[in-house]
Amino acid sequence: MLCTTFSLSLNAQIQLEELDSHKGVYTYRYDDSDYSRAFAFVAPIYFVYPDKSISLEEAQKLLDEMGFNRGALKDNANSFFIINPLGAQYDEQADFERFKEIYNLAFLHINIKVIGIGAGADFVNKAIAPHSEGIAGIVSIGGKLSYDSDTAVVPAYICGNNASEIAKSYISSCNASLLQKGKGYMVYENRDEPLLRVLVDKRDSGKLSEIMDRAWDSILSRNYRLSNYKHTCYAGESFGEYPFELADYMYLPNLGMRKNIVERRLLQGKGAYLWFEYYNEVVEAAEEGTVPLLVLLHGNGNDPRTQAETSGFVQLAAKENFMVIDLEW
Repeated sequence: MLCTTFSLSLNAQIQLEELDSHKGVYTYRYDDSDYSRAFAFVAPIYFVYPDKSISLEEAQKLLDEMGFNRGALKDNANSFFIINPLGAQYDEQADFERFKEIYNLAFLHINIKVIGIGAGADFVNKAIAPHSEGIAGIVSIGGKLSYDSDTAVVPAYICGNNASEIAKSYISSCNASLLQKGKGYMVYENRDEPLLRVLVDKRDSGKLSEIMDRAWDSILSRNYRLSNYKHTCYAGESFGEYPFELADYMYLPNLGMRKNIVERRLLQGKGAYLWFEYYNEVVEAAEEGTVPLLVLLHGNGNDPRTQAETSGFVQLAAKENFMVIDLEW
């Protein structure tokens, strides 16, 4: 590259704190000034429902066991809400009402992933999944309850001994058919909308981090939900206020694309500006002067990652072998 590259890595670790307005709900948001990470506007917000009520210390341990302090799960995360049941057990109505309250607090809703573990999975499958129009993905780990619903139109990863029964409703609602069958797992996909995918995983669950890695690779890294219907997504929305559409998440390893962060001094010698370069191996190996270049400009002082991560041009560049640069205005 012609300009100096740099890497800004804050190595932020999860340090949860209890939400002031909701006892038993622990939250954390990553510092979004690390440009090597996904932009907070698009990066997943995780709602985690544990098997039983846990303390703040136990919640931090749980997230570490799930693998959120390393790798792709860390680099592609905005914030977390670990949500205990209001009572001794999850109550379908009361805890769903709290889910809606916390959903509204999250403000950015385009990539909410809901994870349930054990009894938390039963609650997610029973109470939240039927109202998942504003949810980008569901992970159910170790749930026991099967249920009937035809409204869970959401990408899902279902893991555990009862995964096949639990997944039936998701598969039916997504109008998905069998795409792939492996040893201990099956992948279902909607033929007209490939982002509507359900993975049924009956393999030995092993470590939570291994489960979450599989969930990320197969389901969570594929999509987010964008809502610009009768409003701008920048303004936010309340639960159920506007419809959402599935959109491709820009996860570079899935695309075979690379990202280069570039800083260049202004000609007047004052300050610096920033851009991001996106390219694949074909572009990198091409002869000089032979690669088409697409320039994205957001303007208005906004984070330049917005354009690359939501426009779809990086995905197109991966297919058509051109280069994209995304400039700070």
